[in-house]
Amino acid sequence: MLLPGELVIALHIPAREAARGSFLKLGARRYLVISIAMVALIAELTDGRISHARLAIGACGPAAIRLPPAEAAPARTPRGSGAVAVPTVQGLAARAALRRLEAADLAGDVRGSGRVTGQVPRAGERVERGTRVRLTLAPPG
Repeated sequence: MLLPGELVIALHIPAREAARGSFLKLGARRYLVISIAMVALIAELTDGRISHARLAIGACGPAAIRLPPAEAAPARTPRGSGAVAVPTVQGLAARAALRRLEAADLAGDVRGSGRVTGQVPRAGERVERGTRVRLTLAPPG
């Protein structure tokens, strides 16, 4: 705690050699404007895999927030943890499709809006847990 008249002039944070970070901002301009959304990630790699992660989002609510479930996800899915069958998500809305993929320990990559009209890898194909499934969406009709 600072005493009256004291001033912080520096903050030293030890570097983690295996850690890498990134910050992305979505906004009308790069600076001097409120962000539409932003995300910050610091990840530490061990044997080519994320062993520790810190993830935060901002401009999506009254204050920036950390995402502990997403931070823990790499630890829950070890490399070579087995193959799973890709579930069918044809015709589902994006949220429902992503929930179904998450239940199978898979990640989704959504392209478009509306309902799922295609997916790669195909339903029934066996893939490693944590594999990203590309979902193509189109408006109904």
